[in-house]
Amino acid sequence: MKNFKNYENLVRRHLGSKAVIDVQIEPETNFDGEKILQVDVIYDASAVQVSSAMTIEITNELWKLSGDAFPVMNFISSVDLEGNRAA
Repeated sequence: MKNFKNYENLVRRHLGSKAVIDVQIEPETNFDGEKILQVDVIYDASAVQVSSAMTIEITNELWKLSGDAFPVMNFISSVDLEGNRAA
């Protein structure tokens, strides 16, 4: 299994280390047979606002870092995560 610490560090650098609660990365294959990285970023919404520009920048940098796997990003606020657990 590949070590994704560099990928996590990149996300933390963009959002701020204190704002990021967790980064989960799973290599997968999409329905076309292409390599992708499923990236779930759990963050503290009171510490950072995730903008579309920020999302694009992180996605592009992760793609360059991976070389051949397109990152599919999910940004999940800690409030949303807790709400889903309670439901």
